[in-house]
Amino acid sequence: MERYQSKFLERMNETITKWKEEGVVSQTAVIRFFHSVVGTGATIGLQEFADSAKEHLQYVKNQERDHWTFKELEPMLAQFHNDVDHQEAKMNEAIDSEEEENEFKPLILLIDDDHDFVDFTKRMLEEDGYVVLAALTAEKGMQLYMNQRPDCVIVDYIIPGVESFHLLDQLLGRARNKFIPVVMVSAEADRAIEKEAYRKGVTDYFTKPLEKEDFLIRLKNRLDYRSLIQRSVMIDELTGAFSRRFLEIEAKRLIETFNRYDEMFSVAMVDLDHFKQVNDRYGHQVGDKVLQSFVSFLNKSKRKLDMVFRLGGEEFLILFPHTSKDQALLTINRFLEEFHKLVFKEGNDSFQMSFSAGLTEMKRTVQTIQPLMEEADQALYEAKGNGRNQVAIYDSHSVKKFHSQVHVYVVDDDPIIRQVLTDNIQTIKVDGIRINTTSYREGESFLQSDWYKPRERHIIILDRIMPRIDGLELVGKIREKYPEGKVVILMLTGRNNEKEIIRALDMGADDYVTKPFKLDELLARIKRLIHRTFT
Repeated sequence: MERYQSKFLERMNETITKWKEEGVVSQTAVIRFFHSVVGTGATIGLQEFADSAKEHLQYVKNQERDHWTFKELEPMLAQFHNDVDHQEAKMNEAIDSEEEENEFKPLILLIDDDHDFVDFTKRMLEEDGYVVLAALTAEKGMQLYMNQRPDCVIVDYIIPGVESFHLLDQLLGRARNKFIPVVMVSAEADRAIEKEAYRKGVTDYFTKPLEKEDFLIRLKNRLDYRSLIQRSVMIDELTGAFSRRFLEIEAKRLIETFNRYDEMFSVAMVDLDHFKQVNDRYGHQVGDKVLQSFVSFLNKSKRKLDMVFRLGGEEFLILFPHTSKDQALLTINRFLEEFHKLVFKEGNDSFQMSFSAGLTEMKRTVQTIQPLMEEADQALYEAKGNGRNQVAIYDSHSVKKFHSQVHVYVVDDDPIIRQVLTDNIQTIKVDGIRINTTSYREGESFLQSDWYKPRERHIIILDRIMPRIDGLELVGKIREKYPEGKVVILMLTGRNNEKEIIRALDMGADDYVTKPFKLDELLARIKRLIHRTFT
């Protein structure tokens, strides 16, 4: 942190010196200066500066004027100008105590239109170690549920524009098979409503205001129980395919058999082509039916000893025991031809589907399933790049080795924030994933850049207040053009800007982080988002 503090103080001194030479400063420039000190100063450990700047910012905002003379500003700026040498001396003795986040925190999805309750509950849960995503509408809540796979859902009884219990029924229909606890909260102290909620299948029902200790204890118990169940479940409830957990067990057995008896096996990574278009056009219920039909087709078409596993979303893995990659290629090509003949009907519409596959086989150098999955995934990437509806075989000499990639963009006019975030995000390590980090000083240059990669995923961290295009306008422009499933937006905002937070969530931001933020917590949140995107 020391070098960031040094650069920040240097930049602050340059600004004050420039103002002194110019003599007159615009109201907008003064507000932006103090706003930057409040947000950035506290984030990089200059809390005293941040506290003073917060008082001055409020005073300046209350003055109805266009300009200030430097003499008028000098009393407010004196502390920042005079304390630099003292602060730099303290920095030389500072010890960086930040620790890497080693475990992924549970992700809670909070759906409630009451922004005060959302803000209070989000802070309470985050203080207790959870990562929280908030949605103010039923539509946004379902989008976050489908895209982020939360570990628990907290939903209000009354959501404007949605009939009572309708959203709950939708959530329970999806969460039940994944053992995701759904908790209902309500301002209604009505036993009839509570009983009906339990009949439908909620895990818990709480009346507002929440009793903090009781709520957190029961929430932890539910999450612990879900974790226990997850470890014991071998079947994907939606599709009937085997689960990823069972893949680890079965792959270990096949590897041991290969090492003892030289019994070859092959691995195919399979991904439905353009599956998102089905969800977007017909809805997730139709998408679920397509997934179920695909697994049913594979189970009927394969040999009894072959095994189909669902990895997540529309991605599957097939194990072919006693089979070389050339033999498996013949089988998958047969699957491709036959599956594309199936016709799906929805209302008056009908459509057909295809899939792409990447194939590899066992090798002496392999000790776990992970390297084979990476090879098959690289071949799958090639199959999709060559036009989809085909299979590619991994070859270390001919297949370019692609890693899953996520692009993290920092859009903030504060150079210190940009440097702090880009430097530290680059240190995040997630197995099998390449993280690319780029920063922009304002939204216009970001939009004009070639930032969007259709086959890859993106996380955008943007500031609320920026020149030319502000954060809210930028969110709106991104959501108008790019799919939510591939673009996650985190907005940096002031701690007391409840209205701005609500507007950001309404316009399509997935989450918000209040300034000043703790760097290690933000990095842990980004790492968790990356992990959930690719696993």
